[in-house]
Amino acid sequence: MYARSKRFIGLIALVLGLLSLALISSAWVGSAEAAGPGGNGARGQTTPGTYQQGKGAGAGMMAGRGGGAGQGSGAGAGMGAGRGGGAGRGGGAGVGMGAGRGGGYGLLTPTETGPLSAEAVKDLTTAINDEYHARALYQTVVDKFGSQVPFVNILRAENTHVAALTRLFTNHSLAVPADTYAGKLEAPATLQDAFKVAIQHETENAAMYDSFLKNVQEVDVVRVFTQLGTASKAMHLTALNYYSKL
Repeated sequence: MYARSKRFIGLIALVLGLLSLALISSAWVGSAEAAGPGGNGARGQTTPGTYQQGKGAGAGMMAGRGGGAGQGSGAGAGMGAGRGGGAGRGGGAGVGMGAGRGGGYGLLTPTETGPLSAEAVKDLTTAINDEYHARALYQTVVDKFGSQVPFVNILRAENTHVAALTRLFTNHSLAVPADTYAGKLEAPATLQDAFKVAIQHETENAAMYDSFLKNVQEVDVVRVFTQLGTASKAMHLTALNYYSKL
């Protein structure tokens, strides 16, 4: 009787052992945790088309066995170099950043007030009459030959020049001289003649401002004269000489 009971207990122990072994194997195949850093972690999956997520410091370092794509959540996932790491296309210098022909310029608006010297008033009067003359000349060219570049552009600039000089007169409580040139000039016979006349006028205009700057002392007048003389030399003459050769 005692021997039979002993065999029965041994059989129960054997069954329990087999069950324990099955549970341990299932846990290893499923979602086990990796013990040490950098270990293999969970193997990931056992059945085709499914995967188990491994946990722990080394999880995911091994591809899952079977048909699934073992996915690990631990450090080391995706440690390979990323594809497409080359230099981005189109990183060169921007198009059109070079100096462009016909670049504009801005005139500072004079704000000073008070009386001017007799020399400054005389030069200011000569200057605005010269700009009136230039504006009338370019208007005749545009009227006869159409909106030809650079004449149409310089005509707009002459309006700006007259406006800057007019502001000097009004700021200093001076009467603005009347424009006696508008509608009084005849257009050059040909477009090439127009270039010759315009180049001559702009050359003389620049020289005029250079001479005024030797005598005028008032800051606002000096500033405007400097700007207008620079415009004639650097802008108008440059454009006229360029387009006259096309």
